Amino acid sequence: MGTSNRENLSKLKKEVLDTAISLLNERLKELDKQNTDLKSALKDNTKSTVGDKHETARAMAHIEQEKLSEQIHQNSKMLSIFNQIDPNNKTDSVQLGSIVKTSKGYFFLSTRLGKIQLGDIHVFCISMVSPLGQQLNGKKTGDVIFLNGKVVIERFS
Repeated sequence: MGTSNRENLSKLKKEVLDTAISLLNERLKELDKQNTDLKSALKDNTKSTVGDKHETARAMAHIEQEKLSEQIHQNSKMLSIFNQIDPNNKTDSVQLGSIVKTSKGYFFLSTRLGKIQLGDIHVFCISMVSPLGQQLNGKKTGDVIFLNGKVVIERFS
């Protein structure tokens, strides 16, 4: 693997990492705002309503709060994983934090955030425990894996 290819991939890895962290911080900020708004609405509703309709509204609000709390927890876990990744770490094989260019596209072994688009490059953030993540783990440039067809690892950083 040429040095410039690895440097370009390292630069892409840093951009993907920065984008993912920024995206998750924005998500958490929005979820926290929704949670605060819901608590405020619940508090206001408590002051003004009585009866069965009130109890149903409170129960629904509590269910929404639980959903938001779970989303906050999941996004916080993902952010924690991204924050543990050192974009300057150089390895001899694919592992957590590696960005991998394959014959099927770019993959960032991190957590299941999905697709991040940087210009005309699409990078899929995948979990190490996903089927593809498991197969990529420990591989090297030139290795071949099979997942819905042949996938050749062209390079990684």
